[in-house]
Amino acid sequence: MAEALKSAPEGRVTLHNVGWGTYERLVEEDLDRSAPRFFYDRGELEIVSPSFEHEQIARI
Repeated sequence: MAEALKSAPEGRVTLHNVGWGTYERLVEEDLDRSAPRFFYDRGELEIVSPSFEHEQIARI
């Protein structure tokens, strides 16, 4: 029987009432890195830092 992979959870932070310009600056300053990742939707900015295990699997 297969076992589920157990890994550390991703780090997530959600900020409210963030302007589009702030999102653009964060993305522009972080172009050379794969983490953290930024997601923006109508003033909600989510910053996600994938777990180490997730990044290792993605590279394979």
